[in-house]
Amino acid sequence: MDYKKNISLIVCQDIERLVKQIRQICHKNSDIVKFTEDQSSIIRITDLDDKSSFFYEVKLARLNRGITVFIIEYKPKDELSIEVQKITPNYEATVNYFNQWIEMIKQYNAVSISPVDRITEFYEKEFYSNFDIVDDDADINPFDLEKQLIISRFVDSSISLLKENNISSEDEIIVDLSDLKENQQNYTKRIVIRKLSIIFTKIKKRGIDLLKLILKEASKELIKKAITEGIDFIGQLSDKL
Repeated sequence: MDYKKNISLIVCQDIERLVKQIRQICHKNSDIVKFTEDQSSIIRITDLDDKSSFFYEVKLARLNRGITVFIIEYKPKDELSIEVQKITPNYEATVNYFNQWIEMIKQYNAVSISPVDRITEFYEKEFYSNFDIVDDDADINPFDLEKQLIISRFVDSSISLLKENNISSEDEIIVDLSDLKENQQNYTKRIVIRKLSIIFTKIKKRGIDLLKLILKEASKELIKKAITEGIDFIGQLSDKL
């Protein structure tokens, strides 16, 4: 976006207010959406589902008869269309459209078209519900450096184990693990836990023996300094398998 001193003061103040409010909404829903870095826009939020193309983007802001309006794009358009919607609403309407977009993501996530969807959802909830995130800043801040290094070691050892078990480097599980390692500094604590839950789910669907190997590795690496209280659950589960 433009340098702030190339924009009128009233527009700058409205942009600041909008970004703050949308961030607050996004943090409350960080289990389903995430911020995406994009220097060409004011703010861009995307579906946390890596296979989804859904997004909400505030591209520009300008004055229209003394009122700040925002140029926004989002997908899906509504319940009837998955096309991109492009509009220029005022401040209040921009926030309302974002809330409506969040609700659509929630409704999509609640749909189970096939038995596979229901099983996947069950496994994800099983893992995620056992992570007890008690930190007040779980929806705002990333883990500290020490814990990020612990996660990185877990990822490296897990990838090695997966490759030893004939899982290719292009496999989605290894791709997800690599993404977690490379971008965890940009993810909130809750998003990291969500992504770990998804990774464990994908591994479980490949087989209990493979899951057992990875859980034992997780218990060795992550238990050294608990990422959350719920990490104890990993050690307990791996002992039972």
